[in-house]
Amino acid sequence: MNDQQIQELINQFDTEKLKENAYFGIFDEAEYSYIKANKEGLLLYAMNLIVASKNIDSITNDSKDKTVPFGRFENWIDEDSPIVIDYIEKFEGKRKEVIEPTKSNFFEKFIPIGCFLLFIIFGISFFVGLAEIISWFS
Repeated sequence: MNDQQIQELINQFDTEKLKENAYFGIFDEAEYSYIKANKEGLLLYAMNLIVASKNIDSITNDSKDKTVPFGRFENWIDEDSPIVIDYIEKFEGKRKEVIEPTKSNFFEKFIPIGCFLLFIIFGISFFVGLAEIISWFS
């Protein structure tokens, strides 16, 4: 998306009207994090992210500050929200893929060994049976 398309998207928001009823907060519990918001709050937060996406291109590699400020002290953001986004930092590069190591248990280690042993038993049984059949005709 170019800057003109982003600006057209931003112009679609009526920020003053949205701010009248907006509510947004990010909360962190022991087991999970969640967002508590109404429609207006989500739209305003999305608009702020869109504005930041437009402004992040103005950051050059020579800039000392590689951040875009984010509206922290807005009256529509819940003041009791423990997680508040202060700024957005420009990231250049590729995202690292996270490969979670898997721990193999006893049964996963036993499967290849068991298959190999079954193969040996079937092989021996085949040759013993073949020898027995040949002994019937001699």
